[in-house]
Amino acid sequence: MRYTRYNLKKNDKGGYRFLIALVIVLFLSLLLGSVISNMFFGNGKQNAQLVKQTQENSSTKNETKADIVKFTAIQCGVFTKKENVDELLGTLNKLGGGFTVSDNNKYRVLYGIYKDDDSQKTVKFLSDNKVDSMKIYFQVDKNDECNAQIVELINAIISVFNKLSETDIKSVQTDKLKQWSSGLKKIDGSGKNIQVANELKDYIDKLPKEVSQNSVMSNDIFIYNELKKIK
Repeated sequence: MRYTRYNLKKNDKGGYRFLIALVIVLFLSLLLGSVISNMFFGNGKQNAQLVKQTQENSSTKNETKADIVKFTAIQCGVFTKKENVDELLGTLNKLGGGFTVSDNNKYRVLYGIYKDDDSQKTVKFLSDNKVDSMKIYFQVDKNDECNAQIVELINAIISVFNKLSETDIKSVQTDKLKQWSSGLKKIDGSGKNIQVANELKDYIDKLPKEVSQNSVMSNDIFIYNELKKIK
């Protein structure tokens, strides 16, 4: 009689290998599942905080941008010779504007000073009359009460004198401007631009009761020099 011999030890080893492989597969599955969960769900709090921080940063930038006010001087040329200045200034005067300021032994010829939103139509007007121009920006940060008041004062002065550029307007009364300026809150001496604010108020106080076209050039020169002083 013949007997069939089975190698039980060999089969046992095969079973162990299968069991070990199964454990490894399960472990890797759990590990992969944990990683994926953390990627999409586990960092939800961090993602929410990141979105919130981004929104806060964006809001801060928008607020900072809103605090910056720009005034624009329209420049038409820079010269070293006075005869060149007189020629261009004569052209600008015929178009209703024009003034000059000295700067580092040179003469700047400018057409006028405007609120930034109103400057582009002036550039177009000059271009239509074949006069080249460029913008010079003056930025004022309304980060304190003093600077905020300076912005209001300059806006008010520009608004009054710009009325003289309207058709059939020969002069403008300044009583309301004077009354408004005298009623502004007094600023303490801590503002870094307090001198500019006081000079603007003093300028308004000393304006004649009525201003005409003859006053526009001197007014533009004054405003330009005050804007240059702002820190």
